[in-house]
Amino acid sequence: MKPVYKSVAAGDVIYQAKDDANSVFLIHTGEVDIFSHKNFHLATLKEGEMFGEIGQILRERRTVTVIAKTNCIIRVIEDDLLMQKIDATDPAILAILRGLALRLNETNKRTEDLWTELQIYKSLK
Repeated sequence: MKPVYKSVAAGDVIYQAKDDANSVFLIHTGEVDIFSHKNFHLATLKEGEMFGEIGQILRERRTVTVIAKTNCIIRVIEDDLLMQKIDATDPAILAILRGLALRLNETNKRTEDLWTELQIYKSLK
């Protein structure tokens, strides 16, 4: 299967929270910003970094929104290819990946909750 690359302009939404998780992305060039569903900036990812894996590993909908910070070229790794690789993975490694994905997802939620609470305290001034 030939790799699929996609050009994305700065400011374009690559996917939104609650979208179906049907692929994983590898940043070939450029940067993307990751936002919680309440629009809290969680991270900026750069060349060589991957995103979209949590939904794939946990078999859930997207938990974040990803927006191109700069013009990007991203490699799209479709569900079929990823599932072939996951199926061929040692179950212990798969369990480790799933545990890390769950912890990252929970950390993102807690960070967002703390950010929301901080905004409430700031509004009381």
